Amino acid sequence: EIVTHLVRVAMTKVRITWSRDMSFEYGGIRQAAGRAIRRLMPEFESDLKEADPALAELVDFWKQRNIEKLTELLKTGKGTAGQVQIEKGIPEMAAFALGDIQTPEARNILFQTILDGKTQLDTQWAIADAIALLDPEEVMNQVILKLIPTLEELEKPGLKVTATPNKRWHEMVIYLVGQLRTPEQRTLKFVESFLDDPGAGFGLKARSMLALAYLHQEKFKKAFEDAALGNFQSINLDKKLWTKASEYLKIKAIEALSEIGDADSLKRI
Repeated sequence: EIVTHLVRVAMTKVRITWSRDMSFEYGGIRQAAGRAIRRLMPEFESDLKEADPALAELVDFWKQRNIEKLTELLKTGKGTAGQVQIEKGIPEMAAFALGDIQTPEARNILFQTILDGKTQLDTQWAIADAIALLDPEEVMNQVILKLIPTLEELEKPGLKVTATPNKRWHEMVIYLVGQLRTPEQRTLKFVESFLDDPGAGFGLKARSMLALAYLHQEKFKKAFEDAALGNFQSINLDKKLWTKASEYLKIKAIEALSEIGDADSLKRI
């Protein structure tokens, strides 16, 4: 039953999103489930093969540290066990396996694949979760700084950060900056710019609040308190989105305040 439950968490859309859609579990949870399955082998190998033959094959490659086969699964989602399809979640589990192996070759494959615009979005997010556990400086240089504008560009008056290149990666980069917890002037300015930009949607605003909180940017405490109270003017959210985004942003603002808030924050909200 343990293996069956872990397979369900790792490979099935079990989470209901705020928009009431079914989605995979959060990447960190799926990654933990995958690593737990790997560490249960070979004792529970027969249970895994019965529960999910495709995942069993992947875990076998993981155990062998077979980077070539894992890369194939990362990029195509096709194995030899039969019915595997990309939407089943195999590429994401291959990303977690390569992140766990952590050799220079495995890391470089992850860096190259997340930067490839043809990579499936679910796979890119899984890679983001995998590389968030690697050396922050390497991830900064190999991924983040390749995707964001220069500091000079970010400091231009009237910048609309949502109009800058690499839009597909904006939310992912903000997430990584927060997870790596490495304050750096250029990345801080990038994340802050999404709070300044009225064109940023509420998902980007939420990610930015959390990232800045993880980086202990206490100057935003008042703005996040306002957001927790339903006033989104201080994070420059388009008024047309206030009603739709209200509950979601209030929750995210409170999460951010759990990092940088204080007793006064509790009294105020």
